[in-house]
Amino acid sequence: MTEPLVRGKHTRFRRNLVLFAAILLAPVLANAGTPAPPPPTQQLNPGLINNQGQQNRKQLEQQNALPPASPGVKAPPQQPEAAPEEGLSFLLRGVRVDPTPFLTKQEIDGVVQGYIGKMVNIGTLRRMVGALNAILVKKRHITVSAYLPPQQVRHGIVHIAIIEGRLGKVGVSGAKALSRSYVRSYIHLRQNDVIDLPEVENDLARFNNTGIARLQAALLPGSNFGLTDIQLSVTEPARNLFQVFVDNQGVASVGQDEVGAMYQRYGPFGIDDRLTVYGVKSSGNTFGSVSYNVPFNALGGRIGISASSGSINVVSGIYQPLAVVGHSEIISANISQPVFVHGSWMLLGDGSYAYNFSDSSQQTTSVTSDKVKLETIGFKLAYAGHDINASFAPTYSLAQWHSGVSDNGMNFGLAGGNFYIRGNLPDGYAAQAMANWQMASTALIPASVLFQVGGPTTVRGFPANAAAGPSGYFVNLELHHLLPVPDLLRNPGSTLDGFLFFDQGRSYNPFPAYQDLRSAGFGASWDISRYLAANVNVGFPLETSVYGQSSSQIYFSIVAKVF
Repeated sequence: MTEPLVRGKHTRFRRNLVLFAAILLAPVLANAGTPAPPPPTQQLNPGLINNQGQQNRKQLEQQNALPPASPGVKAPPQQPEAAPEEGLSFLLRGVRVDPTPFLTKQEIDGVVQGYIGKMVNIGTLRRMVGALNAILVKKRHITVSAYLPPQQVRHGIVHIAIIEGRLGKVGVSGAKALSRSYVRSYIHLRQNDVIDLPEVENDLARFNNTGIARLQAALLPGSNFGLTDIQLSVTEPARNLFQVFVDNQGVASVGQDEVGAMYQRYGPFGIDDRLTVYGVKSSGNTFGSVSYNVPFNALGGRIGISASSGSINVVSGIYQPLAVVGHSEIISANISQPVFVHGSWMLLGDGSYAYNFSDSSQQTTSVTSDKVKLETIGFKLAYAGHDINASFAPTYSLAQWHSGVSDNGMNFGLAGGNFYIRGNLPDGYAAQAMANWQMASTALIPASVLFQVGGPTTVRGFPANAAAGPSGYFVNLELHHLLPVPDLLRNPGSTLDGFLFFDQGRSYNPFPAYQDLRSAGFGASWDISRYLAANVNVGFPLETSVYGQSSSQIYFSIVAKVF
């Protein structure tokens, strides 16, 4: 009787998808008669272009990340209870339950009080015990069990015993780069400890939400009665990963077409650490970075250090005759630590320090020479469920700036952050939303820390670094669905993820007061094989915002795995 209703819901859902797609893919240029101003020269700053390179590197790293692990612990199937035997009946005058921290007095009384003072038999008592076990299962204490021990009932008082499953041993499988002792250290139970399953799940969440590898656990019968073993299964990334790529995601003034490479070494010390080396080259830009990330405790705490360097030479655009060249360097360190983990929720605190140096010149005349120190604190609130993942991460930075050209400096603050949510929808669809923002305490700040809007990682449909200001935001909305791969192109593990998107961004400046960028479009991510992947998106600007902008912007990248 419910099938037509379900079919009707899915029909309406598909109809809404078609309407949503029609809105996204029918962009009309607004304000076409109002020419956009030429880009400010501050957008040629090497530090700002260095930041764009770091965003592209992070995007490639995210594509290599392992998928989220399934939350929870795999438990053995519950054995069905035998059919209750009726037997002789007697008047139940009281129930004595063994003390346990896993059942409260209120929970026990809520079950047994309904039976006291009534005629019961063995079948009735088993149903009472089953009700207590149902509470334990609901609370995820599946290694704790109530049962009726052999006894002689005296004066109508029944004894219910509690067996608390204790830890036998912890096994590890799948660990190649990681040491087994390191993996075991994340499970804070020791042999013969009572297994508190929610705490085990919290241990797994700390590992999976902060680390690089993924960890799952299963409960197995122990070697003796009352013992339960925990089997940990590790999924690691490749020990060595070397990729080369080509894309058109660079900044147009220094060469939009790029070639690059990235090498990652996972687990050099066997403790979920990773070394990353990244480099990219275009006709007017050379950028490289090296970073290392390592845990420092078994509670999810991690430390990261990184260094990057870039050199630019303006080779196209209206500012090419100025012969702008520049150099930038960034050195940074960060630390993060979960402070609260419960079920699907995690609260993580973090802090970082960064030193940013950049200089540029026009026709051999020094234009900028900036040194910026950033001290940042923040937190991240994350939720990881079966069908939805979300995070909210605000930050605040204290900045110290000194200009070598004017020999002046100033201190200012930056309040920023990001938000992310992704959820599964009916019929295999998924929706995703992401936002980033920055608010500066003053209107005049060095170009290397301006907020950038426009390009493949912010507002698609516009050139990279199309707009920048001391304050700004951007929002990305996406609707995803796996598309069929043609038989002729299908390989083992080949997937094609198609998506529609809508992007909105704004940068705030002293003049003009603000600059809006808005676009819609479509794209696809195609894992062609184990060794080759391609990404493409086509964006259509919904208004004239950038000097000399096109009616559409196509971004692509092709990534080949060498080993």
